Amino acid sequence: MKEKTDDRPLDIHDYLVKHPASTFFMKMEGDGPEGSGIEKGDVLVVDRAVVAKRGCIVVVAVDGEMKVGKFTKSSDVDEEMILWGVVTGLVRQIN
Repeated sequence: MKEKTDDRPLDIHDYLVKHPASTFFMKMEGDGPEGSGIEKGDVLVVDRAVVAKRGCIVVVAVDGEMKVGKFTKSSDVDEEMILWGVVTGLVRQIN
């Protein structure tokens, strides 16, 4: 865990956002891909500047709907599917 070194309040962006201009948050409406640990209600940190690699979790747009899945290879992304970004973290409320 990163130690706070000054008097300013803790800012979650300092820990989760590496590329502010290309990062957004989205709330997961269903369960994530099997084995991903992503659950309904999690807030995903999605970075559009990160290059998708095999096995990473990505957000794609299919027919105007956002979906979360595991990236297998770039040939799986077709004209009907737009790779939106790579999930780089998540925030989960525990209560």
